[in-house]
Amino acid sequence: MHLAYFYCNFQAERLQTTDYVVGSLLKQLVSKSYSYETLPHPVRNIYERHRTQQISLQLLKPLMKSVCASLEKVHIVIDGLDELSSVTQADIITSFGLSAGGNGDYETNVLLCSRPHLRQVVISRELKINPRDTDMRSLVKRRMSTDPNIQRIIDGDRPWGGRIAAEIRRRSGGL
Repeated sequence: MHLAYFYCNFQAERLQTTDYVVGSLLKQLVSKSYSYETLPHPVRNIYERHRTQQISLQLLKPLMKSVCASLEKVHIVIDGLDELSSVTQADIITSFGLSAGGNGDYETNVLLCSRPHLRQVVISRELKINPRDTDMRSLVKRRMSTDPNIQRIIDGDRPWGGRIAAEIRRRSGGL
């Protein structure tokens, strides 16, 4: 079994383009599965030509397809796809065959973790995970005590801070 994982971060949305995500997944699969000597020739050739620069999605797609086809049981985990730009989301959904009637470019099993508002994804199985209120309370309390912007706004007014925390938990709806 071969596994590659990508964690999407909304704070790095501009950097996390489709070619960056696919390139990262490809790099993980290649580095865990091959030595330099056993790299498939197309991968080695592209690597030699583009050592110091970002490889375009146009070059990455056939490489990913080749690597996935050469490995047995490839699993891809993409956590937080909803954190990426809508263009990158759509490209990844299409590339991995997660859209209606879509055959992906790669033969893989994909675990996609996201908030439920990505409607263009065809879901084979859905598992809803809702945090307990105590988890949300702990998260909000920790954030309010460590974020200087929040501390500046609250300015020591604990009752107001408590009302803000309660409202955040209420509006989160368990997300």
